[in-house]
Amino acid sequence: FKAVWKELAESNIQNRSVLAYELKRSLKGQALEKVQNIYITKPEAYELLWKRLSEFYDDVGASVQAALDGLVKLKQLREDDFKGIVQFIDSVESTFSQLEELGQLEVLSMRDIDKISELLPINIRMMWIRQYHQLDDQSKLKPLSIFMTFLSTERAAVSRLAENSRKTSSHSNFAHSNSQRSKGEKPPTCAVHKDVNSTHNTSE
Repeated sequence: FKAVWKELAESNIQNRSVLAYELKRSLKGQALEKVQNIYITKPEAYELLWKRLSEFYDDVGASVQAALDGLVKLKQLREDDFKGIVQFIDSVESTFSQLEELGQLEVLSMRDIDKISELLPINIRMMWIRQYHQLDDQSKLKPLSIFMTFLSTERAAVSRLAENSRKTSSHSNFAHSNSQRSKGEKPPTCAVHKDVNSTHNTSE
């Protein structure tokens, strides 16, 4: 974030107050909490913001721990929870990207990968186990990148299932509504507009 920010923001915005405003507006979560009490109206606000952020995030150990915190929050998934599976994989990919940026991918051991895979639905977990057992001995020792590729592939498939499920649900609700009306269910009527074919009730 820091490298991208300085490359894009500082090269296009000259006013330090505007930089301070945009920087603080771009932060969220723990990062925003760190600078919450720094007011952008101060002339030195931009420098103070970066100083406070650097005190925490330039500490590699703290940054690694912050990245790993996302994995601690992961929950067991149901096989039919397509949206949850997509969010789960996004969280793992976010942690992977942060650790990769820090050059600390080795902190994730094979045991950590096992713990993550155990939270996946059984059908996805079984596919990963089969793929893992087909790896050569060297890859089995460091399967993280392969595991991430596997999750990325599964995410693409599950995203499509989630979209199809949403469309099917909408179609089913629409069909049910039409079926109820075809059975003689009276449409909603409005006491105010009772002289016309109202499609809403009085409260609406």
